[in-house]
Amino acid sequence: MQPVQPWTGRPVMIAVPGRTPRQQMWRKTFPRGIAALIGTCQMFLTFGILACETLSMIVDFYHAMLFVGYWAGAFFTITWISVYGSLCCKGRGCTTYTLVTQVICLCLAICVLVIDIIFLSNPFLCFYGTYTCTSSSSTTYTSWSFLASTSDIYNLKVPILKGQLAGAVLMLVLAIIYIILYIVTAVKVRGHSNAIPENRIPLQTKVPTTVGYQEPQVSSYSSTPSSLPINAKRGLATEPEEEIECYNCHNKITLPQRRY
Repeated sequence: MQPVQPWTGRPVMIAVPGRTPRQQMWRKTFPRGIAALIGTCQMFLTFGILACETLSMIVDFYHAMLFVGYWAGAFFTITWISVYGSLCCKGRGCTTYTLVTQVICLCLAICVLVIDIIFLSNPFLCFYGTYTCTSSSSTTYTSWSFLASTSDIYNLKVPILKGQLAGAVLMLVLAIIYIILYIVTAVKVRGHSNAIPENRIPLQTKVPTTVGYQEPQVSSYSSTPSSLPINAKRGLATEPEEEIECYNCHNKITLPQRRY
């Protein structure tokens, strides 16, 4: 059971070798369960964004979306791995590193959003030059039986773009939630540190009350003597000695005294 301060009810942070009370408070305050849920969701979203990018390249390689799903998904992978790493480390330094990755993840999610919106407005936008895309498209369309026309390309590519766009939006929201969790935890730890100085365990203090002069009390003792005799040598109360007579030899035996 963790001790608490009697006057505030706050828990007393017992010093652990190698850790300051602020570090212990951080390990206790940071919501690791929510962080684990964020990391798991980011992991599945990363796989979804990579899958959408791969499908987009299969459907129409020459009108690919600048491979944004691959280079953004690579860093998204680093992000959710760092989340799990901070849960094992539990220290503020690991959590701060994860915060940096979440900020970069937020910026990359915005990049994916912008590029997906551009391609949704024009699914056949070509970044490799008009001649390259035009000359290669006829070969690409005729090599796949289900891509016989540009309408088939549009019907397949637009849902893929929308799926990747939704994944980027969710990734952006999760990164913002993690940043908010970090800020809230930092504020709580800072407030607790201001209440209790670092590297010091609060001691229980009691302010004496001011009272007037009181006459000393004289204890009175009863003058009635005790029923038990007092052993003058040792100052112990004893019972009187008892003598018994043997039935066979008629000798008297004195029993030892019982002391109190």
